[in-house]
Amino acid sequence: MSGPKTGAKYGRDEWAQWGIALVLFAVVPLLGKKYFVSMGNEILVMGLFAMGFNLLYGVTGMLSFGQAAYYGVGAYTVGLLLSKGVAPFWVA
Repeated sequence: MSGPKTGAKYGRDEWAQWGIALVLFAVVPLLGKKYFVSMGNEILVMGLFAMGFNLLYGVTGMLSFGQAAYYGVGAYTVGLLLSKGVAPFWVA
């Protein structure tokens, strides 16, 4: 059984994994279908939201929905701006 890694040095395998992930994140939006890119974006946003909630409630035990309120206010604002025609999609 190996112990935890110490120091800030990455091995060759870790650098290769980070390099492959970086190339995939750069190439997939350019070559992928719009639906899959949009779905991947939604998955990453929801995953980030879930990790924040896990950090607050799962690790610290503090129940807080403040981040959910910011997420909801942002989504509501974008919906209003797009439905009223106030701002184009990329600005909203």
